[in-house]
Amino acid sequence: MKSMTKNFSKKEKILLAILAVGVVVLLYYRLFYVNINEATMSARADASELQTELDFAEARSARIKQMKSEMQGYKTTGVVSKMGSYNSSKQETAFMHTVLDSVSDYNIAFDAVTREGNQIRRGFTLQFSVPDYKTAEAILYDMTHGEYRCMIGDMNCSSRNGAVTVSLNGTFFETMVGGAADSALPADEEDINE
Repeated sequence: MKSMTKNFSKKEKILLAILAVGVVVLLYYRLFYVNINEATMSARADASELQTELDFAEARSARIKQMKSEMQGYKTTGVVSKMGSYNSSKQETAFMHTVLDSVSDYNIAFDAVTREGNQIRRGFTLQFSVPDYKTAEAILYDMTHGEYRCMIGDMNCSSRNGAVTVSLNGTFFETMVGGAADSALPADEEDINE
């Protein structure tokens, strides 16, 4: 019986070697390089996402620290306003009369309250005259840094013969938390808009 062996020529051996190397390179590329490349890209995407979350957490932490520092400053100076429960109009009116105690002539008028969720806004207009700007500034400071949360909106100051007249629109903020609804309380704007 004849044996079936063939001796390859030099050219055939070179082609077979090139083919074997090509198969090994192709297998390496498919089995290792592509998988490693995909895993690297996935890891980079995850790292980017985690970095974004870390940046957000750091910004939030910095903001919380800033707010705590501000609150500590308010506690140190003794200036902490509170948001009264609905209906604090008597207390707010008494507060305004206390702030304006040194003013001989003033006019204050409260608007109807507005409501958005648990937040109540009680708008008012105020006009008063004082001898100088420094006194007007002190009154405005006492209003906005007083016991009840008050924000001044539109304001106009004029001076005549040294006296200063101030006209402004302001808002007291109240909350429904701890408050009892009455007939003067409007419907919730959020419920109306839905």
